Amino acid sequence: DIVLGPEMKSTGEVMGSAMSFGEAFAKAQISAGSTVPQEGTVFLSVRDEDKRAAILVAKKFKDMKFSLLSTRGTARVLRANGVPVEEVERYDQGKNQYSNLMTLLKENKIGLIINTPSGERSQSDMRFIRAAAILQNIPCITTLQGAWAALNGIESRKMKKFSVQSIQKYYQGEGKTHYKESVL
Repeated sequence: DIVLGPEMKSTGEVMGSAMSFGEAFAKAQISAGSTVPQEGTVFLSVRDEDKRAAILVAKKFKDMKFSLLSTRGTARVLRANGVPVEEVERYDQGKNQYSNLMTLLKENKIGLIINTPSGERSQSDMRFIRAAAILQNIPCITTLQGAWAALNGIESRKMKKFSVQSIQKYYQGEGKTHYKESVL
């Protein structure tokens, strides 16, 4: 399962350097081979404790012209707060086998998954979805902090073309103060 435990959250294997967090995050994702999409469909399914905070994440994705899919509980909360979302059945539900989440994943109709699991049943249900995401090379984010980081990365990629330069270049001149502050 790709849900990060405490020891995995503190281990990093790639680095992205930039003058903004969003650009640095996007560069790190590119280096890790997990590029977040610039358009398309985002599947969003979050635990009850995260539903309120997920409203802002969903609104931001809609503002950036993404389509949203959610499971019943998350969709209900999003709609109640003015966020248009299409409801989709989990892999084990649905009268039509062609409209459930697993089928959409296999057909590459989802470009990004945001899933904050909770509880044993939820863990079990969504473990299959996260495994399918890995097989289809679909980025899967398991925390709202990660969702915000992805949003920042997507915005940065849409705003400008990335360049590569040494860390010394970032430390020199105009970016010197900004770089020091972001490292601290």
